[in-house]
Amino acid sequence: MYKDNTNHYNTTIWDLNMCFGGFPYLGVSNSSLAQLSITNMQQMAINIHATDVYWPMINIINSNAQYKKMLVAHMRTLVNDFFATGTYITKANQFQALIDTSVQSDNFKFYTYPQFQNGLTSNVSVGSYSVPGISNLMGARLSYLQGTADFNYATPTITAVSANTNSPAINSTVSITANVVNTNTVYLGYRTNNHQKFTRVLMYDDGAHNDGAAADNIYGASIIVTTAETEYYIFAENATAGIFSPERAEHEFHLLNTNLAQPNVGDLVINEFLAANNFGQTDENGKHEDWIELHNTTNNVLNVSGLYLSDDYTNPTKYTIPNNIIIQPNGFLTIWADEDNMNGEALHCNFKLLNSGEQIMLSNGTAVLDSVSFGFQGADISIARCPDGTGSFEASSTPSYNMSNCAVGVNEINMELASLLAFPNPANEELTITCSANAVLPMEVLNIVGEVVLKEELHQTLKINTSTFSQGIYFLRVTNEPRFGLVKFVVAK
Repeated sequence: MYKDNTNHYNTTIWDLNMCFGGFPYLGVSNSSLAQLSITNMQQMAINIHATDVYWPMINIINSNAQYKKMLVAHMRTLVNDFFATGTYITKANQFQALIDTSVQSDNFKFYTYPQFQNGLTSNVSVGSYSVPGISNLMGARLSYLQGTADFNYATPTITAVSANTNSPAINSTVSITANVVNTNTVYLGYRTNNHQKFTRVLMYDDGAHNDGAAADNIYGASIIVTTAETEYYIFAENATAGIFSPERAEHEFHLLNTNLAQPNVGDLVINEFLAANNFGQTDENGKHEDWIELHNTTNNVLNVSGLYLSDDYTNPTKYTIPNNIIIQPNGFLTIWADEDNMNGEALHCNFKLLNSGEQIMLSNGTAVLDSVSFGFQGADISIARCPDGTGSFEASSTPSYNMSNCAVGVNEINMELASLLAFPNPANEELTITCSANAVLPMEVLNIVGEVVLKEELHQTLKINTSTFSQGIYFLRVTNEPRFGLVKFVVAK
């Protein structure tokens, strides 16, 4: 298993020939069951290794009541969807037919062709142990699991999951409700980017969270929608069991989609680019890479997901801007052109810009939104429009990464330089907030449901104590300066 940057543990699939009893060992620390019989496999306990020090992840899950309920909920879903329906047998027969000719012609196979033909239903002896036929193993294991106490506890029931609007506006508050019975606690899990960890918050049936009347089994919670797409699920538990909605969460989830149209010609333009970045802005990996800046020329939030960038007019769909990417009104979006687009989800193009000269094209697949051709580019000299979005492209010795290219007066300079930053992010004990505006600004900290948890005055730098904050997502808001927008930060314990 490996832990990713969201602190989730992921399974690395390895040696699938060891599945379904092909490797009948349980671990040397449990000598009485080190080599499993077929009956041992069929009746392996759900909490096996729960207290064995050699299995720390299993220890942690089984010692946490909520994690254990989640584990059993997912096991129940797998059993009901894949094994109780016989889907696994259908799949196995399809795979068997697919590889039949290759198996017959393989002169180095470990088993005979008749053993392969009968492998779904017949056991095979290998030395001192037997490998079970797949249906022999799982048919009996299905009966065993369905007879356990964990599988027979009465779970909560979740129905009527809904949001108060199907097309929320950006930065608006959305209330989500669900009808849940036979439960003690209900949670809403949500995230605004599929690279993030889901955040869980409590849902309430108290009549004060847009949940109808108190004690009517309708639970509610509210979140602030900050991106084009928000993924969410419900988890409910009682003293003995838990359940998800949808049941395959967090692999599947409910969706909130904002009503954002993609830009028309003139709404979004190429505003600046740098083809020879030697000493300028660095990416999140600390590298000096080429970049392309886009500018929203409108007063509306634009959804740019699914648009295309290319450095080749004959191949306009070379790089696809990933899902859930928006640009604020009159805002900027900078994309690295560095060939580091490994998984298709990061804001890194699968091409670089040649400082000897080439072209850049922005399109929606049917229409070209903007394009520019350029010649030789000097080191750390960007090509930028001034005024932003409408001016002609000119060389600039002071690249203005992700910001306005041309300050023309005191007010514009102040607007250009004004930025609100929060670090470290995630925070634990303390958060430092900086603002480049030379003024005393009233600032609020909001929790995920929009409640003000702290009010302070900010003059360029402010430190706040976050040790008493609950773990989760928060927002900074300068109340008299809407140009700053909402700045998100996370408190992680």
